[in-house]
Amino acid sequence: MIVKFFSRGSGGGDSPVNYLLGDDRDREGASVLRGNIDITKEVINSTDYARRYTSGALSFEESYKDFTDEQKNKIMDGFEETLFAGLDPDQYNITWVQHTDKNERLELNFLIANQELRTGKRLQPFYVGSDMKRVNAFQNVINLSYRLSDPHDPSKKRFSSPHFSRSANLKGIEKKDYTEKQLELVSHKSAKNELTAHIYELAAAARFKNRNDIQKELERRGVEVKRKSDNFISVKSPKFEKNIRLDDPIFGVDFRVQDYIAMAMRQKQRNYEQDKKRILADSLETLKEGMKIKAEYHAKRFKSADAPKPYNLDLDAPESTQELTATFKKDLDAPSFDF
Repeated sequence: MIVKFFSRGSGGGDSPVNYLLGDDRDREGASVLRGNIDITKEVINSTDYARRYTSGALSFEESYKDFTDEQKNKIMDGFEETLFAGLDPDQYNITWVQHTDKNERLELNFLIANQELRTGKRLQPFYVGSDMKRVNAFQNVINLSYRLSDPHDPSKKRFSSPHFSRSANLKGIEKKDYTEKQLELVSHKSAKNELTAHIYELAAAARFKNRNDIQKELERRGVEVKRKSDNFISVKSPKFEKNIRLDDPIFGVDFRVQDYIAMAMRQKQRNYEQDKKRILADSLETLKEGMKIKAEYHAKRFKSADAPKPYNLDLDAPESTQELTATFKKDLDAPSFDF
């Protein structure tokens, strides 16, 4: 499961509602699980903030058929408490919409009106600088407790994207209708993917000792290295006016050959499996502390008379990691999925 926050949020409520349910409320595989979509839309439309709403999704690799309603509710409850720590349910408005139209994969989409309902003040459910660490901890806790597909699992690491992802100025345009400039943009992306895949393939065969070897291989492939930073290598191809920025992890200054050969990857996988209990314990502690800080912030901003008890994630970790894992699984009623 991955927690995604969408960048949109500055318009009215019609656009996100149409995305979630379809223009005529007929989107295939879409259903409202919790909340009232019309009330959420009206609350959004009644505000005049620069960002009126926050939207996103809990995106799963697993099928929606693998979850019971109770399990989905537990996950949604936990996420709401992660974002709205210290707030009562009548202080915020959120609607959850399930999508199952992507090869039956479960998506729990959320739409939040950015207004605290008692005071009418602006509510910012998520800010990267202050909330990302806590949200990542929630993601870890859910994935490990429910034995879900985990983006941190080394076996899930994707070195490069084999598919072209359209930029904003190509959305809604059929490939056959691309202009010459747009076609060059597509080719530019394809060239980047081909170079990246080639370097990963050679690295997996232990062909590189260091980053300089990667640079030499790029030059051998007919491109000129124009710029290097800690995180990327920028090259010039005679085919394109614009430089190609190679920014996958393998092009970083901390390149190590052992990270990319098969034996090293197997060792990483073993280490990950051994570290799961520690990761869960650390994530529970981070989530507990983060929710405490967020609850204090909400109480101060919205002048809550009494800080309500948060959703019981049972975050007071027992002494042993085994007890901690068992306690959290019991509290979430986590299933023993074998995916």
